[in-house]
Amino acid sequence: PARHERRTVSTRFGESHVLLAGSPTNPPLVALHPMRTSSAHIASVLGPLVERYSLIAPDLPFQSVRGLQAKLPLRDDTHAQWLKEVLENLNIGPAPLLGISWG
Repeated sequence: PARHERRTVSTRFGESHVLLAGSPTNPPLVALHPMRTSSAHIASVLGPLVERYSLIAPDLPFQSVRGLQAKLPLRDDTHAQWLKEVLENLNIGPAPLLGISWG
């Protein structure tokens, strides 16, 4: 089992839960989980990647029990702004983004 940590970060949309897995000295990989699952789900699916990457898996708004319990608009860049704030609050610079299904 890889190192993992749960964090809550503040955004203007509310408190957001993030699962961090792997070594923080590895390059970051931001992973967005499918609809109605969670950061824990995607971390379990992507488990082998934590040997090479530092996995950053936020719980998507209104898609997870631990996620932000607010529906964000889908017709503008609100979700992108939310993710930008989450990553900035974690001091994550440019990083590859992997999304599955809804993610």
